[in-house]
Amino acid sequence: SPDESPEARAKKVKSLEKEVAALREKLEHARKRYQDLSKSVIAAAVPTKISHRFRLMSDEACYLLTVDSPDPIELVVLRSDVAIDLLDCSEGSTEQTPVVTRSDGDSASPLLATMRCQGDPTRLEVRFRTVEGRYGTMSCFVVPKTSLRVCPLIDIPVKPLSLHERVQELPKDLPLNELRITGSFSLGEVHGWLGACVNDLPARPNQDEECAVFRSTYLGTHMEARYSKGSAVFR
Repeated sequence: SPDESPEARAKKVKSLEKEVAALREKLEHARKRYQDLSKSVIAAAVPTKISHRFRLMSDEACYLLTVDSPDPIELVVLRSDVAIDLLDCSEGSTEQTPVVTRSDGDSASPLLATMRCQGDPTRLEVRFRTVEGRYGTMSCFVVPKTSLRVCPLIDIPVKPLSLHERVQELPKDLPLNELRITGSFSLGEVHGWLGACVNDLPARPNQDEECAVFRSTYLGTHMEARYSKGSAVFR
Protein backbone atom coordinates (compact mmCIF):
# COMPACT_ATOMS: atom_id res chain seq x y z
CA SER A 1 0.00 0.00 0.00
CA PRO A 2 1.13 3.65 -0.36
CA ASP A 3 1.59 3.88 3.42
CA GLU A 4 4.07 0.96 3.50
CA SER A 5 7.68 1.79 4.18
CA PRO A 6 10.39 0.79 1.68
CA GLU A 7 11.64 -1.75 4.22
CA ALA A 8 8.21 -3.46 4.39
CA ARG A 9 7.86 -3.61 0.61
CA ALA A 10 11.37 -5.04 0.27
CA LYS A 11 10.49 -7.67 2.88
CA LYS A 12 7.35 -8.68 0.92
CA VAL A 13 9.30 -8.90 -2.35
CA LYS A 14 11.92 -11.07 -0.69
CA SER A 15 9.20 -13.33 0.70
CA LEU A 16 7.58 -13.67 -2.75
CA GLU A 17 10.95 -14.49 -4.30
CA LYS A 18 11.40 -17.30 -1.77
CA GLU A 19 7.94 -18.65 -2.60
CA VAL A 20 8.71 -18.60 -6.35
CA ALA A 21 12.03 -20.38 -5.75
CA ALA A 22 10.28 -23.03 -3.65
CA LEU A 23 7.65 -23.56 -6.35
CA ARG A 24 10.34 -23.90 -9.01
CA GLU A 25 12.10 -26.49 -6.87
CA LYS A 26 8.84 -28.45 -6.46
CA LEU A 27 8.20 -28.26 -10.20
CA GLU A 28 11.68 -29.55 -11.02
CA HIS A 29 11.27 -32.37 -8.51
CA ALA A 30 7.88 -33.34 -9.99
CA ARG A 31 9.31 -33.22 -13.53
CA LYS A 32 12.18 -35.53 -12.56
CA ARG A 33 9.81 -37.97 -10.89
CA TYR A 34 7.58 -37.95 -13.98
CA GLN A 35 10.53 -38.62 -16.30
CA ASP A 36 11.74 -41.48 -14.07
CA LEU A 37 8.23 -42.94 -14.04
CA SER A 38 7.80 -42.65 -17.80
CA LYS A 39 10.90 -44.79 -18.32
CA SER A 40 8.91 -47.84 -17.23
CA VAL A 41 5.26 -47.02 -17.97
CA ILE A 42 3.31 -45.12 -20.59
CA ALA A 43 1.92 -42.04 -18.89
CA ALA A 44 1.01 -39.62 -21.66
CA ALA A 45 -0.30 -39.27 -25.17
CA VAL A 46 2.22 -40.01 -27.90
CA PRO A 47 4.18 -36.79 -28.65
CA THR A 48 5.86 -38.19 -31.79
CA LYS A 49 3.88 -38.44 -35.01
CA ILE A 50 4.96 -41.63 -36.73
CA SER A 51 4.21 -42.15 -40.43
CA HIS A 52 4.53 -45.40 -42.35
CA ARG A 53 4.21 -46.89 -45.82
CA PHE A 54 3.35 -50.49 -46.56
CA ARG A 55 3.79 -51.74 -50.11
CA LEU A 56 4.12 -54.98 -52.01
CA MET A 57 7.40 -55.36 -53.91
CA SER A 58 6.36 -57.41 -56.95
CA ASP A 59 9.85 -58.41 -58.12
CA GLU A 60 10.75 -59.92 -54.75
CA ALA A 61 7.26 -61.15 -53.74
CA CYS A 62 7.64 -59.51 -50.35
CA TYR A 63 6.45 -56.47 -48.44
CA LEU A 64 8.43 -53.40 -47.50
CA LEU A 65 7.37 -51.54 -44.37
CA THR A 66 8.91 -48.07 -44.07
CA VAL A 67 8.62 -46.23 -40.75
CA ASP A 68 9.47 -42.52 -40.53
CA SER A 69 9.80 -40.53 -37.31
CA PRO A 70 10.69 -36.87 -36.63
CA ASP A 71 12.75 -38.13 -33.67
CA PRO A 72 15.52 -40.75 -33.81
CA ILE A 73 14.19 -44.30 -33.52
CA GLU A 74 15.59 -46.37 -30.66
CA LEU A 75 13.92 -49.70 -31.39
CA VAL A 76 10.97 -51.33 -33.15
CA VAL A 77 9.12 -54.37 -31.84
CA LEU A 78 7.23 -56.59 -34.28
CA ARG A 79 4.47 -58.95 -33.22
CA SER A 80 2.09 -60.87 -35.46
CA ASP A 81 -0.76 -63.31 -34.86
CA VAL A 82 -0.15 -64.87 -38.28
CA ALA A 83 2.98 -66.56 -39.64
CA ILE A 84 5.31 -64.05 -41.34
CA ASP A 85 8.84 -64.59 -42.61
CA LEU A 86 11.04 -61.69 -41.53
CA LEU A 87 13.68 -61.33 -44.23
CA ASP A 88 17.36 -60.73 -43.55
CA CYS A 89 18.00 -57.09 -42.67
CA SER A 90 21.76 -57.43 -43.13
CA GLU A 91 21.56 -57.33 -46.93
CA GLY A 92 23.25 -54.13 -48.08
CA SER A 93 24.09 -53.49 -44.44
CA THR A 94 25.38 -50.13 -43.22
CA GLU A 95 26.44 -48.73 -39.87
CA GLN A 96 22.78 -47.99 -39.15
CA THR A 97 21.48 -51.49 -39.90
CA PRO A 98 19.36 -52.51 -36.90
CA VAL A 99 20.32 -55.42 -34.66
CA VAL A 100 17.51 -57.97 -34.94
CA THR A 101 16.61 -60.30 -32.08
CA ARG A 102 14.06 -63.00 -32.81
CA SER A 103 12.14 -64.67 -30.00
CA ASP A 104 10.46 -68.05 -30.00
CA GLY A 105 6.82 -67.36 -30.74
CA ASP A 106 3.76 -69.47 -30.06
CA SER A 107 0.45 -70.16 -31.77
CA ALA A 108 -0.91 -66.77 -30.64
CA SER A 109 2.20 -64.85 -31.73
CA PRO A 110 4.18 -66.72 -34.40
CA LEU A 111 6.34 -63.65 -35.00
CA LEU A 112 8.12 -61.84 -32.17
CA ALA A 113 11.14 -59.74 -33.03
CA THR A 114 12.98 -56.68 -31.72
CA MET A 115 14.94 -54.38 -34.02
CA ARG A 116 17.34 -52.16 -32.08
CA CYS A 117 18.64 -49.25 -34.13
CA GLN A 118 22.27 -48.17 -34.27
CA GLY A 119 23.11 -44.50 -34.44
CA ASP A 120 20.16 -42.09 -34.64
CA PRO A 121 18.12 -43.08 -37.71
CA THR A 122 14.74 -41.45 -38.31
CA ARG A 123 13.72 -44.08 -40.88
CA LEU A 124 13.55 -47.86 -40.60
CA GLU A 125 12.74 -50.32 -43.38
CA VAL A 126 11.56 -53.88 -42.76
CA ARG A 127 11.12 -56.54 -45.44
CA PHE A 128 8.99 -59.60 -44.82
CA ARG A 129 7.05 -62.24 -46.71
CA THR A 130 3.58 -63.39 -45.77
CA VAL A 131 2.13 -66.89 -46.14
CA GLU A 132 -0.91 -66.87 -48.40
CA GLY A 133 -4.04 -68.56 -47.14
CA ARG A 134 -3.51 -67.16 -43.66
CA TYR A 135 -4.68 -63.82 -42.36
CA GLY A 136 -4.36 -61.70 -39.27
CA THR A 137 -2.63 -58.56 -38.02
CA MET A 138 0.99 -57.53 -37.66
CA SER A 139 1.62 -54.97 -34.91
CA CYS A 140 4.60 -52.64 -35.03
CA PHE A 141 5.60 -50.80 -31.83
CA VAL A 142 7.93 -47.85 -32.51
CA VAL A 143 10.00 -46.52 -29.60
CA PRO A 144 11.56 -43.10 -30.35
CA LYS A 145 14.45 -41.59 -28.41
CA THR A 146 12.47 -39.07 -26.39
CA SER A 147 12.33 -38.19 -22.71
CA LEU A 148 8.82 -39.63 -22.46
CA ARG A 149 9.00 -43.40 -22.85
CA VAL A 150 6.00 -43.92 -25.12
CA CYS A 151 5.62 -45.91 -28.32
CA PRO A 152 3.12 -45.44 -31.14
CA LEU A 153 1.44 -48.61 -32.40
CA ILE A 154 0.99 -49.41 -36.09
CA ASP A 155 -1.45 -52.23 -36.93
CA ILE A 156 -1.10 -53.73 -40.41
CA PRO A 157 -3.74 -56.17 -41.72
CA VAL A 158 -2.46 -59.30 -43.45
CA LYS A 159 -5.01 -60.65 -45.95
CA PRO A 160 -5.36 -64.25 -47.21
CA LEU A 161 -4.19 -63.33 -50.75
CA SER A 162 -1.68 -60.75 -49.57
CA LEU A 163 0.93 -61.58 -52.25
CA HIS A 164 -1.51 -60.88 -55.10
CA GLU A 165 -1.29 -57.57 -56.93
CA ARG A 166 -3.91 -56.05 -59.18
CA VAL A 167 -3.18 -56.03 -62.94
CA GLN A 168 -5.01 -54.74 -66.01
CA GLU A 169 -6.09 -57.99 -67.68
CA LEU A 170 -5.65 -61.74 -67.92
CA PRO A 171 -2.93 -63.02 -70.27
CA LYS A 172 -4.27 -64.53 -73.47
CA ASP A 173 -4.61 -68.32 -73.93
CA LEU A 174 -4.32 -68.95 -70.21
CA PRO A 175 -5.87 -72.24 -68.96
CA LEU A 176 -8.41 -71.41 -66.25
CA ASN A 177 -10.61 -73.07 -63.67
CA GLU A 178 -13.93 -71.37 -62.98
CA LEU A 179 -16.06 -70.98 -59.86
CA ARG A 180 -19.60 -69.55 -60.16
CA ILE A 181 -21.56 -68.33 -57.15
CA THR A 182 -25.18 -67.17 -57.24
CA GLY A 183 -27.47 -66.11 -54.44
CA SER A 184 -29.36 -63.29 -52.77
CA PHE A 185 -26.28 -61.19 -52.03
CA SER A 186 -25.78 -57.58 -53.08
CA LEU A 187 -22.97 -56.13 -55.16
CA GLY A 188 -21.63 -54.39 -52.07
CA GLU A 189 -21.52 -57.66 -50.12
CA VAL A 190 -19.51 -59.61 -52.69
CA HIS A 191 -17.22 -56.59 -53.14
CA GLY A 192 -16.61 -56.65 -49.39
CA TRP A 193 -15.85 -60.39 -49.46
CA LEU A 194 -13.25 -59.90 -52.16
CA GLY A 195 -11.80 -56.85 -50.41
CA ALA A 196 -11.25 -58.93 -47.27
CA CYS A 197 -9.01 -61.29 -49.28
CA VAL A 198 -6.96 -58.99 -51.53
CA ASN A 199 -5.48 -55.50 -51.54
CA ASP A 200 -5.89 -52.75 -54.15
CA LEU A 201 -9.70 -52.69 -54.20
CA PRO A 202 -11.61 -49.41 -53.70
CA ALA A 203 -13.80 -49.14 -50.62
CA ARG A 204 -17.00 -49.27 -52.73
CA PRO A 205 -17.88 -50.64 -56.18
CA ASN A 206 -18.11 -48.04 -58.93
CA GLN A 207 -20.52 -49.71 -61.37
CA ASP A 208 -23.24 -52.36 -61.59
CA GLU A 209 -20.80 -55.05 -62.66
CA GLU A 210 -17.23 -55.10 -61.46
CA CYS A 211 -14.20 -56.94 -62.83
CA ALA A 212 -10.82 -57.18 -61.11
CA VAL A 213 -7.75 -59.18 -62.18
CA PHE A 214 -4.93 -60.17 -59.84
CA ARG A 215 -1.54 -61.84 -60.25
CA SER A 216 0.36 -63.80 -57.63
CA THR A 217 3.79 -62.20 -57.26
CA TYR A 218 5.05 -65.42 -55.68
CA LEU A 219 3.70 -68.08 -58.10
CA GLY A 220 2.89 -66.02 -61.19
CA THR A 221 -0.69 -67.35 -61.38
CA HIS A 222 -3.70 -65.15 -62.17
CA MET A 223 -7.23 -64.70 -60.86
CA GLU A 224 -10.15 -62.79 -62.35
CA ALA A 225 -13.21 -61.80 -60.31
CA ARG A 226 -16.31 -60.65 -62.22
CA TYR A 227 -19.32 -59.93 -60.04
CA SER A 228 -22.63 -58.12 -59.81
CA LYS A 229 -25.76 -58.34 -57.66
CA GLY A 230 -26.55 -62.03 -57.04
CA SER A 231 -23.72 -63.37 -59.22
CA ALA A 232 -19.95 -63.81 -58.90
CA VAL A 233 -17.56 -65.65 -61.25
CA PHE A 234 -13.99 -66.37 -60.21
CA ARG A 235 -11.51 -67.90 -62.64
